[in-house]
Amino acid sequence: MSKSIRIIPHTLDFTFDAGTSRGILRQKPSWYIRIQDGSGREGIGEAGPLKGLSLDDKPDFEAQLQQMASTWASLDWPGS
Repeated sequence: MSKSIRIIPHTLDFTFDAGTSRGILRQKPSWYIRIQDGSGREGIGEAGPLKGLSLDDKPDFEAQLQQMASTWASLDWPGS
């Protein structure tokens, strides 16, 4: 059975000015994480640090996310 993890970048464009304690957001980068275990089970999650607010708002965030996905994909999964 084949398992897979995909990272899908997406930019959310707000139709309004989203106010935060650090200013206004008009866009928000997000990454969808799609995990399939090969037996028909699937999960979808989202990672989207808020610029200037989230502790994980780092320039290399996407690279770190890709590295984690690569590590997860190499692990033995229960039931697989």
